[in-house]
Amino acid sequence: MTKTENTNNLMEEEDIWFKTNGLFYNPHMQLSRSISSLIVGSLDMKLNVIDGFSSTGIRGIRYLKENKNVKSLTFVDWSENAIQTTLENSKLNKLKNNKAIGVNSDFNRFMVNRYVSEFSDSNFIEIDPFGSPFEHIPIIMYAIQKQKEIILSVTATDMQVLCGPAKDAAIRHYLAKTLNNMFTHETGTRVLLGYIFRMGLQYNFDMIPIMSLSFRHHIKVIVRLIRNTEDSMKSLENLGFVSHCPKCHWTKASMFPIEKCFNGHKTKYAGPLWIGRLHNIPVLRSAIKLNEKRDYTDRKRIGQLLGAMIEENELPPYFYKPSNVVKGEVKKLDEIIECLKKKGYLASKTHFSQDGIKTDANIRLVEECMKK
Repeated sequence: MTKTENTNNLMEEEDIWFKTNGLFYNPHMQLSRSISSLIVGSLDMKLNVIDGFSSTGIRGIRYLKENKNVKSLTFVDWSENAIQTTLENSKLNKLKNNKAIGVNSDFNRFMVNRYVSEFSDSNFIEIDPFGSPFEHIPIIMYAIQKQKEIILSVTATDMQVLCGPAKDAAIRHYLAKTLNNMFTHETGTRVLLGYIFRMGLQYNFDMIPIMSLSFRHHIKVIVRLIRNTEDSMKSLENLGFVSHCPKCHWTKASMFPIEKCFNGHKTKYAGPLWIGRLHNIPVLRSAIKLNEKRDYTDRKRIGQLLGAMIEENELPPYFYKPSNVVKGEVKKLDEIIECLKKKGYLASKTHFSQDGIKTDANIRLVEECMKK
């Protein structure tokens, strides 16, 4: 029996009792689970959560223990051992039986049957499969097609596919081209969002991103899906392509790919992908305040990430890394950002990279401000 992860303002890796019983548990996902729990607690609605691929149940348990707006929790896993373990862990953490239950089922089968079952009132679906979530998204959309509104939280760890190297797999799985360059993790995040949006569009769902996180070797997105035909069609303007020139680093987001940069070089492109905003600012601000009240081990790092997300939200769907753009010595990030702002442009750091800069300035000005 192990004690791990935070609850009720205590130190994170010490305060939830749980058994692993041979099930997969990734301690490196601790920060992601903490941020997700903060987002859950910042949503202004009562939540009935389905925790798909629940394994040890650690994520769902944290959602319920840490957030008063979570009213019920359903663990779903194909493994009998997983369900037995999650229920044991629920008891260890004093979760009431009427608030946390387990279902031993294939997730997709569970979802297909869900909207005619006793679980039809669930309004928050969490999936954290081992690998790619692509095959589960269409099933989820089919299962929720009669609901007005739902929150969908998706974790993806197939970074080779989303972030460029496995290009053929990206086309097969996400129906999109990817880019393997300096802003590849943002591209992967937007490919995932674009895929979720397109799958939901078939059932007239509009998609509003609440939080989009790329950290270590995974991508985590939480989105609000609202069934509204008119709004979903308007949101098509948030679906597009990012074109990039490997030679001069000219980059642009547009509704269609652009074949050549302003220097006449042939470009590469990614898409279709989500080119709109990545985060909901009021929710992120609430999450920052909530983070200050919780004694998470990673509280400082979480605050920095959430702050960077707020800063980057209004800027284009790509960023520049000085080490990739300029040869030789470069200025510090803060100096580059200050230079761009003085010239009348928006600029900020980004959570996607420790040395990345987002800006609406053109590449020539970016280079000028980067050079020492």
